[in-house]
Amino acid sequence: PENQKDVLEQILNVLWPGGELVLEIPDRKFEPYASALKAYHEAHPDEPYGTIRDRKPDDFDPDNPDRYYPPRYFPDINELILLLKSVGFEINDDDIQTYLIESTDLDGQRKMTLKEHFITARKSKA
Repeated sequence: PENQKDVLEQILNVLWPGGELVLEIPDRKFEPYASALKAYHEAHPDEPYGTIRDRKPDDFDPDNPDRYYPPRYFPDINELILLLKSVGFEINDDDIQTYLIESTDLDGQRKMTLKEHFITARKSKA
């Protein structure tokens, strides 16, 4: 999370006036993210809630001591909106969309449902 503000400031800086940034983030309160984040946080209470590190495949180079991928941080939707606005992005109520995304197997059985947020943030035209 400490790098997100810097990254968003850099993105805002390179956008043309009126340019848009579209973000898609999973709802971290919805499965399968909720239980994965909870389990990771319980095992790593020193890391910010919303952080997760996935284990690399077993066939990964055993000479490399780092058995985990770099950490990923899933911000809460409200946290992300406040962060975007704090660096200067403009966001209106209709710029935030929420969707349920379902996947099915070949037999048409539901496998997973995800809740995703889409945010359109823009640089001021002025």
